[in-house]
Amino acid sequence: MVGGGGTAGYFLMVAFLVEGLAISPVMSVIISYSIVALYTYLLSRRWVFNARSEHIPMIFRFLVLLLVSFVLNTGIMYVVTESLAQSYLWGLLGSAAIVPATNFVIGYFWVFK
Repeated sequence: MVGGGGTAGYFLMVAFLVEGLAISPVMSVIISYSIVALYTYLLSRRWVFNARSEHIPMIFRFLVLLLVSFVLNTGIMYVVTESLAQSYLWGLLGSAAIVPATNFVIGYFWVFK
């Protein structure tokens, strides 16, 4: 639920920024990802993984997860739109196929332990 909501919100923000405000797809990914990151941490910590440990070590691990996810999202969008000259929608689909599963695995086995 949290991952799906975050992904849906991310998709909608990227689409709005690209289509509505004419911001480049790569910059739209950066902006949207930054906004969704806080939502994901707060809800994942409590509802998805029911973590009870201290915030400080968990936040550090989550920041590492965010960096990995950010690089994947931005890299996928860059390759799709800049290198392959395809629609940003293909970049969103590529991200959807890779990033949520990666985030869940890293979150489950490391961040929220």
